[in-house]
Amino acid sequence: MRVAIGIKEKFDAAHRIASHDGKCKDLHGHTYMVEVEVIGEVDQEKAMVIDFIVLKKIVRDVLQKYDHKYLNEVLNLSDVTAEILALSIFNDLKTELAKLCPGIVLRRVRVYESLGMWAEVVE
Repeated sequence: MRVAIGIKEKFDAAHRIASHDGKCKDLHGHTYMVEVEVIGEVDQEKAMVIDFIVLKKIVRDVLQKYDHKYLNEVLNLSDVTAEILALSIFNDLKTELAKLCPGIVLRRVRVYESLGMWAEVVE
C-alpha cells in the first residue's frame, strides 16, 4: 500500500504580471509558502516512505532557484502568476525526485502567494 507524506517550505521572491489591469502589473513581492506531497511504498527497513530530512533538502535545493529572485527573469516570462510558478516548481521537483528517489512519486505542489490564495498542480 502506498502512503502520502508532505512538507511545507517558504521562500521570498518578486514578480509582476505585466498584462494585469490592477496593482499586480507593478513589481511586488511575496513570501511564498510551498506544500509538497509525495507518495510511495513504506520501506520496511526504515519504516518510512522517505526521510523528511531528505525530502526537505530536495525541496529546499529546488526552491533556491526562486528564493530572493525576480521570478520574471528566472522564468523568462512577462507574466508570472501563482499558477505558472506552481507548474515550474512541480516540474523541477518531479525531475529531481526521479533522479534522486526512484519510486517516490510527486503527487502535488501547492503554492500560496499569500494567506488564503494558492495554486496547485496535481499529478
